[in-house]
Amino acid sequence: MLHINIISLSTIQTEGRLDPKYFRFNEKREDLIHNSSINFHKIGDEYVTKKVTDGEHQAINLFKKGEKGADIRYLYVHNIKEGIVDLTDSLYINKDIHEKRLKRSQLKKGNVLLTIVGTIGKSAMVYDYLGEANIPRNISKIVVNEENIYPEFLTAFFLSQFGREQSFYSSGGNLQGLLSLTKLKNMFTPIPDKKTQEKIGKIYLEALELETESLNLIQSAIDYFYQKLGIDFDKFLKEKYYDTDVSDLESSDFWCPIYRYPMYLKIEEKIKSKWKTKKIGKIFDIKKGNEVGSSNYNNFIFKEKDQIPFVRTSDIVNYEIDQDPDFFIPKEIYEDLNQDIKPGDILFTNDGKIGEVSIITDTDKCIIQSHIKRLRLKDEEELDPFYIFLPLIIPEIGGYQSNRFTVIQSTIPTISNRIENISIPILNKKDMEHISGLVREAFELKDQKKTLFKKLKKDMDILLGYP
Repeated sequence: MLHINIISLSTIQTEGRLDPKYFRFNEKREDLIHNSSINFHKIGDEYVTKKVTDGEHQAINLFKKGEKGADIRYLYVHNIKEGIVDLTDSLYINKDIHEKRLKRSQLKKGNVLLTIVGTIGKSAMVYDYLGEANIPRNISKIVVNEENIYPEFLTAFFLSQFGREQSFYSSGGNLQGLLSLTKLKNMFTPIPDKKTQEKIGKIYLEALELETESLNLIQSAIDYFYQKLGIDFDKFLKEKYYDTDVSDLESSDFWCPIYRYPMYLKIEEKIKSKWKTKKIGKIFDIKKGNEVGSSNYNNFIFKEKDQIPFVRTSDIVNYEIDQDPDFFIPKEIYEDLNQDIKPGDILFTNDGKIGEVSIITDTDKCIIQSHIKRLRLKDEEELDPFYIFLPLIIPEIGGYQSNRFTVIQSTIPTISNRIENISIPILNKKDMEHISGLVREAFELKDQKKTLFKKLKKDMDILLGYP
């Protein structure tokens, strides 16, 4: 159906852009606001917010977890997901820099985060599980006026279809998306009565509590695993220089220096001296994902309701898959590929960002890209995937072995089929059952959280009468 919008020259000059889709959305927004019984206010109004700012603009020294100076988590756009913050792929900054130089961009509980550069419109509220953190300029920090609007309600609004569309269409940019602070402040948010805000905000807070409890359970399993493994990894200091015997090279077709890295070898030898180990290739049937072609990608704005989340390596968040990723794929392709992804399957990123691990839960439905491998227990295998998941995410086991077996193909790192050589220590049956129980419970909570997020967005769309 042909739709005609008539836009005045003065409006075009005021907006400073000539984008038919932008003006079409503006018309929809004006109709929604005009016909709604709810009051709408601009986000930049003092009635709504006390502060709308972005993060640090200058370059800053970053550290990986475990390095000296890695004190405070420093978030990037890829850390902001569907209502939560990803903790599994973080960089850090020095505490002195955080406290003395970056006060403006420090995060506090209740701050609302919105991505404004690159991927636009991802939002989450700062909550207890995040801890101290800071942000760069590609993320905005919104401090609400809680006399009139609750931060959990505003975050829920940003997660709604209308909230996401407004962020998307308000942005501009050339090579990458950009939502300026001026444009952000001129966006509108509904402000219903406090009872309605509390009802919707409660769903979001319950979801955050489930996420917090889930991550705590996984951490408890990690602590228990380290205790029962009984190895002091601090003794295996990194060695700056080393050599290797020619016979070692001749015995392997893998000629990469990191493959003979003494720290990795000593840790592997120590584990094997204490515990029986089993290789991934013996435990799992391993299947690679598919590349469906970028011409089939649809982002959240243009996707149909029955389209399927397309999970890439960047869409694994806090050990699960993001149900609201950047791209979606037509249902017909999902059915044709028949990837047969089932609850309990482990996903392992095989190329690029290697070694990210997640478990499929009951509510998950997705297509995985070719850089991800699906691991499913063989029929005769007695081990539990919820146990095996844990050593795969332990840096000194799954992480170090992933590093050891990685090569660079042109410019892209890959572990290829060498994933099959990763060895998992087999603890005694009682300890493995305890670990499995903790991890299984964690993912049951994650599944409940996903259900709450679906309800949250549905309730917000119903409240707004959109679309």
